Amino acid sequence: MKVNLKLLCIMILACVCLVTCYNPIMDQWWDIEESVTNLSVYHVVKFDANGGWPVPGDQLILHNSNIAKVPPMTRETDGFAGWYTDNSYSREWDLAIDKITEDITLYAKWVLNTPVADPKVIEVHFVTNTTQARISDSDTPDAGDREVLELSIQYIAEGSKIVEPSAIRYFEIFDSITRSYFGFGGWYTDNAYSREWVFAVDTVNLSDAEFDGDKYIIKLYAKWVEEHYKVNFNANNGIPAPRDQEIALGMYVVEPYAMSRIGHGFGGWYSDPNFGQPWNFAKDTEFFDGSIITLYAKWIVNSYNVTFVSNGGTSVPEQIPDYGTKIVKPAGVTKHETGIDYSLLGWYTDPGFTNEWDFDNDTVTSDMTLYARWEIAQYTVIFHLGDYEEVKAYNKPANQYIISYGLVTEPVLPNHITSANVYGFLRWDYSPNPNNSSDRSSLLEWDFSKPVTDVVTNSNNELNLYARWVPHVDGMVWVQKGSFIMGDSSVSGAGPERRVYLDGFYMSINEVTQAEFFAAMNYNPSNSHASPTAPQQPVEMVSWFDAIEYCIKITTGGLSQVYTLADRNPSTGSIANATVTVVDWNANGYRLPTEAEWEYAARGGNGSPGNFPYAGSDDATKVAWYNATVADRTQTSHGGIQPVRGKAPNGLGLFDMSGNVAEWCWDWFVSYRNMPNPDYNPRGPSIGTERVRRGGSWSNAIGNMRSVIRNSDTPETANWVIGFRVVRGFSVIY
Repeated sequence: MKVNLKLLCIMILACVCLVTCYNPIMDQWWDIEESVTNLSVYHVVKFDANGGWPVPGDQLILHNSNIAKVPPMTRETDGFAGWYTDNSYSREWDLAIDKITEDITLYAKWVLNTPVADPKVIEVHFVTNTTQARISDSDTPDAGDREVLELSIQYIAEGSKIVEPSAIRYFEIFDSITRSYFGFGGWYTDNAYSREWVFAVDTVNLSDAEFDGDKYIIKLYAKWVEEHYKVNFNANNGIPAPRDQEIALGMYVVEPYAMSRIGHGFGGWYSDPNFGQPWNFAKDTEFFDGSIITLYAKWIVNSYNVTFVSNGGTSVPEQIPDYGTKIVKPAGVTKHETGIDYSLLGWYTDPGFTNEWDFDNDTVTSDMTLYARWEIAQYTVIFHLGDYEEVKAYNKPANQYIISYGLVTEPVLPNHITSANVYGFLRWDYSPNPNNSSDRSSLLEWDFSKPVTDVVTNSNNELNLYARWVPHVDGMVWVQKGSFIMGDSSVSGAGPERRVYLDGFYMSINEVTQAEFFAAMNYNPSNSHASPTAPQQPVEMVSWFDAIEYCIKITTGGLSQVYTLADRNPSTGSIANATVTVVDWNANGYRLPTEAEWEYAARGGNGSPGNFPYAGSDDATKVAWYNATVADRTQTSHGGIQPVRGKAPNGLGLFDMSGNVAEWCWDWFVSYRNMPNPDYNPRGPSIGTERVRRGGSWSNAIGNMRSVIRNSDTPETANWVIGFRVVRGFSVIY
């Protein structure tokens, strides 16, 4: 082996310079050495060539690493001006320095070639300095394989960088079989090799170019030396595999252009097959003539994004499996639409459902999207009344068959008049643990606007709904929950009509009698108190405040208060003014009915069966005491007031909802014009001047007996035609 002492000294000085002086190329390669330890995170780099050719392929680059070397492009004679991070070209990407930290698209910038009067583009010619040099794709000697190597001209915008060409080889052939190679020593701006061109730093300028008739040209000259080392590349199945290189002693290996390998990301070049020592193209060199170096490409198995389109079902998080591995089948995926429930048939690789993915056998080879295919499912809804003797009057509703995410139709149970032997229906409940519903204490109310899904059905696709019941309360009727059309648009002051939904409640069978009022309040304000039948007659001469106080007084025995009353004025007798505060609307104590509850009950409850104009009949004389039906209004000073329950009840068993005395309701009086439609458990406005009274009285004409008629008075009003009845909530359910 020949050793050139002069060259060796030069190489030693070069090493000292490389170690002690700042070199941006070296600096960025040191950074890469630090980053290659994190081989599990990489990013996709895409290139928008903007009309340039050939278009660079996508690269898969390790996090915080440099983009692999990009080949030069041309676009006719337009000048290449670099790669940018955005298509408005606001930030240029420095291939030698910038690091990848996320997926990115780089945009090629081009400058139009303009006349010589306003030059913007410079031609770059590469002079190989030999007619024997070529790009060799084979090491097989061939005496006839002699051709001139001509590297493609590059058109570069003024102020931009030249793209470094791929490595070239120069050899001479002797005796028809022997090749003698020379070492590549870099590209220079002159044939005397006085200034090396640094592709990562240097930019083209008109001052460096030669004017050649109608264009500006920069020529770069290849330098060749005898002393060199050889570089072999083991691409490890990457393509295109780099060709071998002969490099001058002390010079850097020319970095190959980017390679690809299906299912893998490039992990860099290493000087050993076990990938223990990364090769730094900006720093590592060889100083001994005749040495042979092999560089090994490292590949990292790609991870791919698998996205799931559930097509209306619950969202499924994406998976990131490695190349060649299987996907985990998503669990618990459901799809529900209003009135429709679905079963999942499978996952497909196309939205047309032609290719079903086999989770047991198929493996991932690329980013992909899987599409859920559904069919309408069906559930069985079973209604259970319970084994109580008190519910045998009710007929069990038929099973319903509901498509997935469909809605159950709420069965209508007849509103039987409650008694000691008959419970009142409260609601339907379900078990939050559908496969173990024996514990009735854990039942929750079923919302019939809620869709049926596999979350609430058992393993047999059954939804079990359990009827809940309330017992009879003496002196009261259970008014079952439901809805009705409140008001009558054809009646002055009673419109517009609207749909109202109400929860169930107990209502007193009759208006509060004078005997009941005296028992609670210890006084009787009624004008008719001297009548022989006074104890059985409705209490009257009571203000709205008196009715509230009565509710508070009789809320005992473990029932919870709905109201409080303070600042009573006067301190005894009928109340003219007081402060009433709602403690809890959901309390089960006694209270006044809301206007909606009163009309709902007067018209027979859910759906207003019969839609009678009067409370329970088309004939007011059968159900109402009014001016034409009282015995003799002028016979006594108390007028025509009558004992309760003297006429027929309505369908719920409620007496005197039409006539006898008008009845206080909770609500402040207000027009229906701005009421919500539909409305749920309305309680009227929060402020007002008059409280609602409903039902008409013995002194009114037949027109006021209609259940939709509305009247009002100030809450301190107390006269001989106004009384009240009470409602309350439940305290026990079965």
